[in-house]
Amino acid sequence: VNAVAVSADGRRLATAGVDGMVRVWDAMDGRELLTCRGHSAAATSVSFSPDGTRLASGGQDRTVRVWDTATGTPVHVLKGHAAEVRGVAFAMEGTRLASAGADGKVKLWDPEAGLDVFTLQTHPRGATGVVFGAGGLVAATTAFGPIMVWEAAPNAGRATTFDHDD
Repeated sequence: VNAVAVSADGRRLATAGVDGMVRVWDAMDGRELLTCRGHSAAATSVSFSPDGTRLASGGQDRTVRVWDTATGTPVHVLKGHAAEVRGVAFAMEGTRLASAGADGKVKLWDPEAGLDVFTLQTHPRGATGVVFGAGGLVAATTAFGPIMVWEAAPNAGRATTFDHDD
């Protein structure tokens, strides 16, 4: 297992596997509820939407996939990273999805329409993770540099950076 996420209600767990599978589990009894097949290489990251109806996964196949959590069927396959996707995160309101790639880009998506909204450039050696915060901020970690924080809007301006030692 490369990554795990917990649904907002705490009833389900999702895992991203080296076998490319994304699985959803009952958190109370450990039963497997869904298996989502589609990544052609290892799944590296996973995130539930706030309402739990969608699940996003990133993979070494350079895609972000959005799944229906009731059926396990794919809703969208989002392409736009030039290297593996290392992190995915839904915004708190669920209308935006971010992905962090080894290509140094953080992409923001409209998860329902399957559209690339805009791209932020992080460190040239790649972004390792991404998370949304309050007030529309998006933060990305980099393997070889500072944590970067932006407003999650096109043309939002410069990023605020925080060194790992701060």
